[in-house]
Amino acid sequence: MKKSGMLLVLILTSFVYLRADMLTLSYNQYATDNLFQTTYSQSDHVSSMGFSLDKDVGGVSLFAQGSFSYLYENPDLTYYIQDLGLDHVWVVGKASGLYVSLTGRGAFYRSEFSDFNYGALNAYGAFKSYLTPTSILKADYALTLRDYRWSQFDYVSQALNVTMDKYFPSRTTLKAGLGWGFKHYFHPFSDEVEPAVDENTFQDSSLAKYTIQALGFENGPGMDKGTGPGMDQGTGPGTDQGTGPGTDQGTGPGMDQGTGSGSGSGQDQNDGPSNGPGMDRGMGPGRPVGSDPLVSSLPQTGGQQGGQGIHTLAFNALIAQGIGDRLGVQVTGVKQWPLSGENPFMYVWEFYMVENPFYDRFSWIGHELGAQVTYLLPGDIQTKLKYEYSRKEFPGVEVLDQDGVATGVGREDSRHHWQVRLSKDFHRFSLMLTYNFVNNGSNDPMFEWLGNFIALGIEWNLFFGDKQ
Repeated sequence: MKKSGMLLVLILTSFVYLRADMLTLSYNQYATDNLFQTTYSQSDHVSSMGFSLDKDVGGVSLFAQGSFSYLYENPDLTYYIQDLGLDHVWVVGKASGLYVSLTGRGAFYRSEFSDFNYGALNAYGAFKSYLTPTSILKADYALTLRDYRWSQFDYVSQALNVTMDKYFPSRTTLKAGLGWGFKHYFHPFSDEVEPAVDENTFQDSSLAKYTIQALGFENGPGMDKGTGPGMDQGTGPGTDQGTGPGTDQGTGPGMDQGTGSGSGSGQDQNDGPSNGPGMDRGMGPGRPVGSDPLVSSLPQTGGQQGGQGIHTLAFNALIAQGIGDRLGVQVTGVKQWPLSGENPFMYVWEFYMVENPFYDRFSWIGHELGAQVTYLLPGDIQTKLKYEYSRKEFPGVEVLDQDGVATGVGREDSRHHWQVRLSKDFHRFSLMLTYNFVNNGSNDPMFEWLGNFIALGIEWNLFFGDKQ
């Protein structure tokens, strides 16, 4: 209760100071029987509270977003994320638009895991142009810089996506896109490898440190700024998938289901975690890590030979069809190839701690296939049924045996993911209920797992000034 009160004071103080045009409050409750997404299941409940403030100043939107998440069975993983930024949309000619945003982020964990605190700078730009009334060209670029307290994790990433959308009078939508990505770790071979936690705490953190982000909690429900209002409209029923190649079209257990009002283009996936780092840890319950957690397994066969950067190239496609006024169906696919580089860390557990490779778009090669049906029930209740299959390899990530020793065999995963989602939008607030079931297979026995994930959320929008 004390932490909730502190968050409320922060929200109200920020609101009064900024005199915002819009204030959004959200609360989400999550439950799962496999928090860490490994063969050793552990149940937990998570409460997440978020807020978003927007203020228009001379055509430039200033925004502040915050999210506080509390884990009941693993309270040491409780954390707070704060974003501050600005964005702007320019109209270019009669049929084009340009959107630019700049965001600063701070992530703050309890003292036990303070080595994973980080500051980040995110720059994003998107261009959209109607080539014809039914053909749209889109291009977007994202630059992310992260600076961790434990500097071995520091990295910069870039992503460039180009897509073409075609709409037909039959309410059929075709999309195709090509994406390039690059991620560079500044010093993965740093000698600064001793975190300020004891051995047992370190082992727990290495398993679970980014669990909540992989479940989509990091950004807060609906909090991510996307390509801006009006930059990705009119895609029709069932076509709300992100067009960014390799962005994991909701392949995770979908715990980020807020009722979010974010204006994104789908890059952060409505129904599942996008690039959230997380749970797929090579160490953890049931797998010995040795007496020294920093040298808990023999070095991988790769390590520094792979350099410090990873390049990827991806192609994605979507076919969607609206049927009547209430039914929409779609099929999606993503294929990703490596251009150069692999996991640069000497020990596999180091790489797992930076990002969960299953959700990190730069860390895998393979493909994803998905099918989705959306239906508008009486009372304007939206129902969504989704199935996704993915098969991924992780270059430079080796399978560990039961003693935690690298085997020299690369990790390969296949995943089946089912989702059912109900949502209802009212004038001032929105409600959401989502259930996900995941069956993950892997040649690493640690990652043969099943998981159930449930999310219930509410979002309340308050408009002020001209936005009323």
